[in-house]
Amino acid sequence: MSPSTALLERLVPVDSPTPQQPDAAAWLKANGLPTRHDESWKYTPLDRILAITFERQLPAAGTLPDRATIDTSSGNHGGPRIVFVNGAFVAALSDIDVLPDGVECSAESDSATIVSDPAARPDGFQALNRVAGNDGAIVRIAEHVVVTAPIHIVHFAATSTTSVAVHPRTTILVGRGSRATVIESFVGTAGEHLTNAVTTIDLATDCTLTHHRIQSEGIGAVHIGATNVVQHAGSSYYGSSFSTGSEIARNAADVVLAGPGADTRLSGMYLPRGSQLHDNIVTVEHRASRCTSNQLFKAVVDDRARGSFSGRILVQPNTVGTDSHQTSRSLVLEPTAQADTRPWLEILADDVVCTHGATIGQLDEEALFYLRTRGVSAELARSMLVEAFIGELIDAVETPSLRAHLESEVTTHLAGRYAGHTTDRDAADEDDDIAPAELRSTP
Repeated sequence: MSPSTALLERLVPVDSPTPQQPDAAAWLKANGLPTRHDESWKYTPLDRILAITFERQLPAAGTLPDRATIDTSSGNHGGPRIVFVNGAFVAALSDIDVLPDGVECSAESDSATIVSDPAARPDGFQALNRVAGNDGAIVRIAEHVVVTAPIHIVHFAATSTTSVAVHPRTTILVGRGSRATVIESFVGTAGEHLTNAVTTIDLATDCTLTHHRIQSEGIGAVHIGATNVVQHAGSSYYGSSFSTGSEIARNAADVVLAGPGADTRLSGMYLPRGSQLHDNIVTVEHRASRCTSNQLFKAVVDDRARGSFSGRILVQPNTVGTDSHQTSRSLVLEPTAQADTRPWLEILADDVVCTHGATIGQLDEEALFYLRTRGVSAELARSMLVEAFIGELIDAVETPSLRAHLESEVTTHLAGRYAGHTTDRDAADEDDDIAPAELRSTP
């Protein structure tokens, strides 16, 4: 029996004669989970994931977090909040009793409420999410509604003595001419568990959605996330992802510009350190004319970690006026760290403007030296330069409470690199007594 088959036998429900998602169950049975030969899974260590004995977990098993824990781990942003623990809706931790007019936020397990792009690229883990998942978060926004406060969806993984597998599911439907902000937070306790998350977004004509995806799960976690977006004519999608947690994290975004004049802006920040591995896969497909898309992803890779970015732009035939741009920048802090970046353009039309740029580099030694001569310690100087490198992504977040939460998360994460260890370079820098510039003598 292969590791993939063994995992499916443990996770796919056998206590229900009729799966909630018969199409997904049939697809999963015929195709199974991805393998290392699948191009989009090139940098995801599937062998390591499949070697872990993940088990199904009853809804909300383990110790439930309290509200203070939810606030600390994911922030409190003042609007409606719906909380799931191990894939199950927890009303006591949620705030959806009073919602703005035209907004529905609920937990449902009925597969009929789940929409998906009929031409979406198949994926074994997404099929597993459909078959093995529990409750799902449903956000529906009616036509011509402006939602001022952000809608917050929290998926909390509470580990126990076994390696838990949970399958969060979110569906966001935004009506014609509406405008909203949705925050998704994936958090949890430290411990070995699998979060296999799928978010499906459908944007009607001329609407705007700002969508922030925050992944800060605990040490030992495996996070596999997929966000699938379909945009209709004139719609705007502003999607950002921030990843600091999990031992292994895969964040995939698949955006289809299906109507003329649609606009997509994607940004991402991932900060693997220690032995973490963060993999980002972005696909933007231009199916309609006069659509625009922009991507900006930044990585800071430290210690023995690995960060990767694969960005695909696909422009279909018979489209005109396409404008698409992609930028990936990686900062490598140690010789043992590794960064991969792979732009991938498929342009099947003539009237296009498409650009891509990718850089991998180290901290500016002259800037480090300048800060050291001003009395700044080596570790603080590096932290200052790293925060400046990723600062534009955090500054672009319009929700003040989320921006403050991210700043705190990043500061804590970067400080962790100095807890309990000192690199050879740290020791060398500390031994080098650099005097301020105005006190140094000129030879």
